[in-house]
Amino acid sequence: MNQEQARILLDKYLLEHPTRHRHSLETAILSSSLAQVYQVDFEKAIVAALLHDITKFMPYEEAKSLALSYYSLEDVMNRSKDTIHALSCVALLRKEYHVDDIEILGPIEQHTTGKASMTTLEKILFVADYAEPSRPFPNQLIRELAFVDLDKAVLESLLVTKQYLEKHHIAIESSSIQAISYYQKRLGGIQ
Repeated sequence: MNQEQARILLDKYLLEHPTRHRHSLETAILSSSLAQVYQVDFEKAIVAALLHDITKFMPYEEAKSLALSYYSLEDVMNRSKDTIHALSCVALLRKEYHVDDIEILGPIEQHTTGKASMTTLEKILFVADYAEPSRPFPNQLIRELAFVDLDKAVLESLLVTKQYLEKHHIAIESSSIQAISYYQKRLGGIQ
């Protein structure tokens, strides 16, 4: 899968959703910049960013069914309605488009919840998804931090998200809790 093919799929699935389409493009721009800074595969960072939300508007039951075609029942049941699209997207790309590159699929799979010990490409998409400039919440400091210390940007994104979820009485997913613990330890106990 290359950028041109990814852009075609982005348009196919999200052109009718202009805000999400723009978000995906902005995420790709930020991902490409971060890929250059951290010297990882520029093309894969862009492709993953363009594709990361293509199943975002799929009905929940359909997304869950699609995710079950690749993931275990436990994996799928541990995802909320807001994060199931990460798994359904990977399943769609594998099943319908024969994408099997883990350096593209891994970042897509982790972009909603994060996990302990993410690859650099996974961290880039995780942070770019959160910090791209069209998001309707303050994220400029995290975006700037990402260019200086990617791990700190990951942790800060996780902590702000946790705070938001707690404020709105929404359960935080276990992989996010594990990621917070991992990055706090990695960064020497930074809270």
